Amino acid sequence: MLTQGLRYLDKQMKEDVEREEKMETPTEDMLHYLYVCALVGDKPDVETQKVRRKLMEFVRGSKLDLTIYGKAACAVILALDGQKSKAHDYLQSLREYAVTSPEKGMYFDTPRAQYTWCDATIPTVTMAIEALRLVEPEDTVSVELMRRWLLSQRRTKGWGSAINSVNAIHAFLGDSGEEMSAKLAVGGQETAFTLDGKPLQHEAPTAGMGYVKMVVADEVKGKLDIVKTTSHTSWGTVVTQSMRKTRDVGDASMGMSVTREIIGGASHLQVGDKVCVRITIKADQDYDFVQITDKRAACLEPVDVVSGYRNGCYRIVKDNATYFYADRLRKGTTVLETEYYVDRPGKYETGSCTVQCVYAPAFSARTSSISLSVESPSAILAPRN
Repeated sequence: MLTQGLRYLDKQMKEDVEREEKMETPTEDMLHYLYVCALVGDKPDVETQKVRRKLMEFVRGSKLDLTIYGKAACAVILALDGQKSKAHDYLQSLREYAVTSPEKGMYFDTPRAQYTWCDATIPTVTMAIEALRLVEPEDTVSVELMRRWLLSQRRTKGWGSAINSVNAIHAFLGDSGEEMSAKLAVGGQETAFTLDGKPLQHEAPTAGMGYVKMVVADEVKGKLDIVKTTSHTSWGTVVTQSMRKTRDVGDASMGMSVTREIIGGASHLQVGDKVCVRITIKADQDYDFVQITDKRAACLEPVDVVSGYRNGCYRIVKDNATYFYADRLRKGTTVLETEYYVDRPGKYETGSCTVQCVYAPAFSARTSSISLSVESPSAILAPRN
């Protein structure tokens, strides 16, 4: 089956090369083809060898016109072909686009690591990992940093497709058996948690993931110390709960921020006014499965009470709040607007407005409440006789 599939690719690629007479840079499909050929290592016929040699000539001379994925793929193809020197050139060009963060690891924050239907940022990093292992196997630091980025992406969103999942798993399982065994053998070492110098007891960590959850029900005012003895990448979250008045709840943010404003001002409102509540969300990365909760004041009634998709989110109107659900919140700024009628006079307080990644609840933001002052209409029409 593999041989038949490769023969079909040979035929299609020959037709593509003949059709692209003025081609200056190989397409991503051509790079995929060369990558498969390099892995299989077959011996094709004379005509197919000519096609492959022509494509390899393009690979050796087009590093400036490729995406990050293309550069990494070329490095892998050349390394498997025994051209390590040229592969180093591609790898150096690839490093110039890399961004390193202590928390996120190493990744490519550039339009050249473009999005596609399957989210090309995942296969881009996995191909870069494969290129590093082939061309510079001694650079284990960069490989571990890129793996950290893959894990951090898994915290806040799904990998998007089965292809991305296979690529990511391959990036983690590509080590030798000895290296993988050493990583999995933690030797009984566990993370130590102490509160005011007193150790906290917890259940055994879950197998494989090492997940630990502890709940301290008493009032806590002391210092929490967490000591990790293993070299593995780990993440943790501390969540505190307390009872406060709505007006005393302040702003907070982690990974994203949210602001809320009432267009036209919250003071000197009158019964019958139509107001617009604008929610502005700023995210430092892409997030999947995000929930936005806008707790409104008791004097506000939504103009549109029908649930449905609005501004890329699914909106649900409840008695005391409006909820938005987004399958994906893109990196950058997102603005949501909702219109309300003011239906009664008095002084009111909105609740807080929160945004949270349901996939990773630690990534959330909150903005404080807003005070509203509503006056009765200045003139009341007398009824007709």
